[in-house]
Amino acid sequence: MSTTRTDRKRFASGVLLLAVCSLIAKLLGAVYRIPLTNLLGAQGIGQYQLVFPMFAFLLAVVCGAMPIALARTVAAQNALDDNAAIRTYVRAATQCMLWAGIGGSILALALALPLARLQSQASMAWGYVAIAPAIAAVALANVCKGWFLGHGDTRPNAIVQLVEQAIKLTAGLLLAAWGAQFGVVWGVVGALAGVTVSEIVGALVCWIWMARELRAMPRFELHAARVRQARNALVRTMTPIAASGLLFPTIAFADSLMLVQLLVWGGADKSDATAQYGLLTGPVNSLVNMPVVLSLSIAVAIVPAIGSMLARNDYMQVKSRTSRSILCSAAIGAPCLAGLIVFARPILRILYPALSDAQTDTAVVLLRVQSVNVLLLSQLEIFNATLQGMGRSKAVVLNVAIGGALKLAVQAVSVPLIGIVGACVASVTFYGVAWILNWSVYREMVGKNQILLQNVGKILLSGVIIGAVMYACSVMIASRWTQLIVGASAGGAIYCALLVAWLGADAGNLPLLRKTRSRP
Repeated sequence: MSTTRTDRKRFASGVLLLAVCSLIAKLLGAVYRIPLTNLLGAQGIGQYQLVFPMFAFLLAVVCGAMPIALARTVAAQNALDDNAAIRTYVRAATQCMLWAGIGGSILALALALPLARLQSQASMAWGYVAIAPAIAAVALANVCKGWFLGHGDTRPNAIVQLVEQAIKLTAGLLLAAWGAQFGVVWGVVGALAGVTVSEIVGALVCWIWMARELRAMPRFELHAARVRQARNALVRTMTPIAASGLLFPTIAFADSLMLVQLLVWGGADKSDATAQYGLLTGPVNSLVNMPVVLSLSIAVAIVPAIGSMLARNDYMQVKSRTSRSILCSAAIGAPCLAGLIVFARPILRILYPALSDAQTDTAVVLLRVQSVNVLLLSQLEIFNATLQGMGRSKAVVLNVAIGGALKLAVQAVSVPLIGIVGACVASVTFYGVAWILNWSVYREMVGKNQILLQNVGKILLSGVIIGAVMYACSVMIASRWTQLIVGASAGGAIYCALLVAWLGADAGNLPLLRKTRSRP
């Protein structure tokens, strides 16, 4: 078997493992959110969600770029069989993340009360305190994740996701239930403390696993000067990646500051505005993000794969791999989008019975609009990872920034006029514009691929067809559970048949681009 075929099989198996474990982790996260939402209520889950944008923002600033930067570097050095350089970069990354993680946790503690007051939720300062130590834990864990991804090993990332979700499910719910005895706020604080416990356990598992792997590698004397050079090189690699990754949590953080206030300006009272924010960022976004995680698994694995191929000057494989990833992402997103639109109400009724009728009606509308992002965000993540792997991180930053600026502008105008649905419209605008801009950059680099476009079009048409089938099932069947089971089964069978009929003949050569350039 050729090296190319071996690499392709290893990539596919790694993506499959990461995708399966990520999906299970998301399911565990959804299982966690259901009793948590029923325990805390819409307003409580809104307060819980208000803390996470700041947490995600600080993670992006402190360590968000490290897994990608280290994976790219390790993959390139691994292709050159330079184990000494790999150990040097790991030492440099560990030093960076140790101090950055501690600094991030201290900053979160210092900003706890000012941020809570800025969000008009002063009592939630204890929530920021509860989650602050998790920043240092995630920072150190990201060193291990980058190292493993650089070697093409997705097992630790996949397993650690499951460990973290299992710990959060148990510790989070236990602490939330205990805290809820003293009021909703303390229930929220308990749930956030459960997140911190899960991240600390995950970091320990990562480091124990990596230590075992490092012991099997040759040892080299690490010179301080080389470690310092490696640290500087990592920082240079991380900077544009961090700028790109920082935009998403920055926009989410701006949402946490703006949305509740915009709803109040539109006529909602503060508690109702917080509850609506909780419905969008809790149940609705959890359902939308569940299928997106499959595409994220491809995005995580594709960066080191591209880095390794570029180190070998294998540009044809770079083009083939990215095209396959784009097609796979579309194939995942299309049926999930159709299912969420058609079955929004039964899904929400089954998963969140504690929601009132009015809250369920609001969540149904939000989910149907927001579900468009299943396709847009999946594709956007693939393009972001692809362009970053090709060294075009600055283009990603610019494109996401343009989309984000439009989102905030649309949101500021629409939310006071049409309510929380305006936030969904703004979100679709954001991902749609960023996706179009990234697609144009990608096409400029690799050239046109008419076959890929035609087959993506067939996938989208298949999604429309099975959406009609699912809708017919929802009209003819009264039972919510029966609607879902019959509709999903019929739609899934027809979707697979359509893909085999329309794409089967091209399956082997579909992603391969006909024209090759000297550089992508």
